[in-house]
Amino acid sequence: MQQYETVENNFLKIRNAMQIELARRFYGFDDSKKIIEWTEKYSKAFGIIVNNDPSLISRYATHREEVMDEIEEMLYVERVTKDMV
Repeated sequence: MQQYETVENNFLKIRNAMQIELARRFYGFDDSKKIIEWTEKYSKAFGIIVNNDPSLISRYATHREEVMDEIEEMLYVERVTKDMV
C-alpha cells in the first residue's frame, strides 16, 4: 500500500511540475498569479491529455523539451481539447 502511495505521489509531483513549466513557458516568466491563471484555464485539458497518454509523464524525465512541445501543440495549436474544456 505504501509503495502505491509513493508512486501516486511521484506521479502527482511530476504532473504538477509539468503544469508549472507549461505556464512558465506560456508567459515567458515566473509569476505565481499567472501560473494560477494558466492552471485555471488549462488544467482540465492538460489532465485529459495526460490521461489519454500517460507515457508523457514517464517521457518527461528523459525528453522534457519534446514532451512540453507535444503538449503545447495539443493545448494551443491543434486545439484538440477545445471541446473538452
